[in-house]
Amino acid sequence: MRVLKRGRMCSSELILVKWFPNNLGRPRFAFIVSNKISKRATVRNRIKRRLRHAVRQYGINKTPSADIIVIAKPILVNTPFQIIFKGLSGQFSRCFYGHVRLHSL
Repeated sequence: MRVLKRGRMCSSELILVKWFPNNLGRPRFAFIVSNKISKRATVRNRIKRRLRHAVRQYGINKTPSADIIVIAKPILVNTPFQIIFKGLSGQFSRCFYGHVRLHSL
């Protein structure tokens, strides 16, 4: 709840990222996919799985010690994974480091 109320926010056409520093020494992630995106739970769960995989591929050690909420936008339903990964990694770079870090695929 603290992240949603007091956290910093970065947004792109694919995702919205809200984060707030924590004292755990590691990041914690939450993924939100609204019923507005799809009424079908299978579609929402697939989007969450793809986002979790993108975060794992990005590397948890590259993210700061923070509570991070990744909120999906409706365009993610039909977006290929490579685009999701590029969007998420670019968004994390902008949010946490203030610049765009390019990742080779």
